[in-house]
Amino acid sequence: MLFPIGDDNKERRIVPVVTYTLILINVMFFLYQLANPDFTYGYSVVPAEITRGEDITGIVRIGGEGLRLYPGPVPIYLTLLTAMFMHGGWSHLLGNMLYLWIFGDNVEDRMGHVKYLIFYLLCGFAGERDSYSFRSGFDDSFTGSFRSHCRSARRLSCSVSA
Repeated sequence: MLFPIGDDNKERRIVPVVTYTLILINVMFFLYQLANPDFTYGYSVVPAEITRGEDITGIVRIGGEGLRLYPGPVPIYLTLLTAMFMHGGWSHLLGNMLYLWIFGDNVEDRMGHVKYLIFYLLCGFAGERDSYSFRSGFDDSFTGSFRSHCRSARRLSCSVSA
């Protein structure tokens, strides 16, 4: 595993305000997830919600387990944005923020603030899209990042009503 410890920023031309802001947003989202576990079950990407275009709430069956889904944003497609700032645990958050801290400022310096932000968001949307399947069927649609966030919420001792 590659573990970066730093980089050389002597030639940096701009202050990476977008990178700093993204790190702050990611940390704030994670702390909110810890304080409000229901947030994870409402604002994560649930592929069935995206394919149907509607929020699914209540108890659903995923792989034989009961899981309570809470209300999400309106429109439900905003979960594609909110989920890219969620993390499944401290190591997930710290690892991602380390890489963002070390490499994000370099990318932002080369691209500029606006192009970098657009690039970051497009990569986030692409990652969310690739983390779930658009297969037919309700149970088959619960895949990818949503399952990951659910497992993580349970690991963090968040309450899950079934």
